[in-house]
Amino acid sequence: MKLKLIFPDLGHFPLVYRRYIPVLGPAILAGLTPPEVEVSFTDERISTVDIREDCDLVAISVMTPQAGRAYELSRLYRDKGIPVVLGGVHVSLLPEEAQRHADAIAIGEAEEIWPKLLEDFRRGRLQKVYRCETPPQTVSLPRWDIFPRDSYIPMNSVQVARGCPVDCDLCSVPQTFGREFRLFNLEGYWRTWPDWTAISSW
Repeated sequence: MKLKLIFPDLGHFPLVYRRYIPVLGPAILAGLTPPEVEVSFTDERISTVDIREDCDLVAISVMTPQAGRAYELSRLYRDKGIPVVLGGVHVSLLPEEAQRHADAIAIGEAEEIWPKLLEDFRRGRLQKVYRCETPPQTVSLPRWDIFPRDSYIPMNSVQVARGCPVDCDLCSVPQTFGREFRLFNLEGYWRTWPDWTAISSW
């Protein structure tokens, strides 16, 4: 099975650099994916997606500035008969909109959803909606090797918590990750410290 992960172009969002910080969402999805699945990743801040690339399933992470491009990419793949899953903050906040542009959508955090989604796809029973019912209490280990090292700032992200009890008007965190501040057990991160050299120069 071949899985394509995509972080779409941000369009006119005014963040343009020569190098970028690695995106944690796709790295977590890659880390949750069984090793027998062949994973490829395109970050459109770095390079444009090649629609001709062979794959069986496409998963696109979507923030609001990326929604238009994400829906465009989804249409291109679906026109080729390749199923598309949409997830991320925008999808979690506007699932009805996103569902019109995908074969399946993932609402909420990936740890509970992603393994089941992949297994359903493998068995030919992909559902239209996957929803996280129980927020995870442990952090997932990202796969840093999906990032081409020369294209990114040499640093890694450590996600120590999710959620926030403060309900700021313009912030999506309470709506997507909950209003409880959940601290994670980071023991797994330290066990994989040597793997961080995939990106980091430390």
